[in-house]
Amino acid sequence: MAEAITVVLCEDHVMVRIGLRRLLEDHADIRVVGEAGDAETAVTIAGLQRPDVMVMDIGLQGTNGVEGTRMVRVASPRTRVLVLTAHDDVAYLRRAFEAGAA
Repeated sequence: MAEAITVVLCEDHVMVRIGLRRLLEDHADIRVVGEAGDAETAVTIAGLQRPDVMVMDIGLQGTNGVEGTRMVRVASPRTRVLVLTAHDDVAYLRRAFEAGAA
């Protein structure tokens, strides 16, 4: 069996983060290895855990998810960052891609 995909969740709304974790944990090939409520904590976890994937909320308080994505990509270059947003403004996504989001 292949190794599980490791994931860190960065979402400032606790209930959303809990829901994401539960959805992902239903899959045997995915392992959530960390959670963060802000970009700075996510960067620290990424540097320590070197996850395969970081799910990053783009609308974080403080350091936003776009800058958080940029910081994660520096701390853990192999980590693919997937942005999560409720915004329908394409400019948010464009900035996230420019910051290194997948």
